[in-house]
Amino acid sequence: MPYLRNLRLHFAAAALCAASGASAVGATVTPPADLPALERWVASSLDCKADFLENLQNRAFLDRMQALGVKITGEWQEGDVPEGAFDLPQPVTFAGQPVTHIDYWGDSGAEFYGTVAASADDVAKAVQAKPVPAKNRKDFDARTVAIRFTSGGPKGERYPPAVFVRRAENGKGTEVGCHYFDG
Repeated sequence: MPYLRNLRLHFAAAALCAASGASAVGATVTPPADLPALERWVASSLDCKADFLENLQNRAFLDRMQALGVKITGEWQEGDVPEGAFDLPQPVTFAGQPVTHIDYWGDSGAEFYGTVAASADDVAKAVQAKPVPAKNRKDFDARTVAIRFTSGGPKGERYPPAVFVRRAENGKGTEVGCHYFDG
């Protein structure tokens, strides 16, 4: 699975291909065939098991999401840093909770997360996340209450990707998803 270090390579390759009109970003991405495939991709992305950034920078993938009923806001345009949100046509279950809205961003690091109505403690238990260790506190938002680093990570990254659980910014619910670190 390509990680953020590959993002730099994608941008460099895209620059090299620009003159020829070829697209380097997302060349290996397969858009979801149907809603169950989209739901599996969302759940895998929330759990740090899918490369969400590569997919969200692929026109065919985004077009297929929309054809499946996904409402995309802040849609990525080639050459832009990916940042946006989308609403799913039906809930995806993650951490035992229904998720219908996803936010994401990628630049120096990346996140892909949904907001659920459950308490942070209940969500942390469901995803087997533990309280943020003191040595990692500076690497996470102050609202983050628990994390679970994934096994194995890309070489050259500070940490492997982490599933995080944090209190929602608006105080309503809990945000849960995947955080990738940059160098």
